[in-house]
Amino acid sequence: MDVTIWGPGASRRSLPEATKSVLDGVVAACHRHDGTDGAELAGRVADRAGTDPTEVLGLLTSHGPAALGGRRLLHRFGEGVQWDPADERCVVADIGLAESREWWITGSLWPALAH
Repeated sequence: MDVTIWGPGASRRSLPEATKSVLDGVVAACHRHDGTDGAELAGRVADRAGTDPTEVLGLLTSHGPAALGGRRLLHRFGEGVQWDPADERCVVADIGLAESREWWITGSLWPALAH
C-alpha cells in the first residue's frame, strides 16, 4: 500500500509513532464488518466518535467496495471495541506525511504478487 496523510503540521509528526495506527486504519477501511454484534459495536464506536450509531453500522457493514472483503472486524473489549483488521496481509507499506491546510488521506492498495 501507498498512503500519504496530509494536514497542518503533519510533516513535523513522528512517522514511526503513527505507522501502526495508520496501517491498521487503512487496512480496516478496506474491510466490511461481518455483522457480528453489529448494533452494539456500532453504538460503542458512535459513542466514542460522537456520531449516529445507525450511520456507523451502515458504514461498517456496507456492501460497497471492500478490497479485503468481510471479516469480524470489531470485537467487544471492556466497554469499548477492539479492531481486528487483517494487517498481517500487508507485505509492504509506504507511508508519508505532508503539509496541507486540512486533514485528509490519499493512497493506493495493490495485491501482492505470488512468486
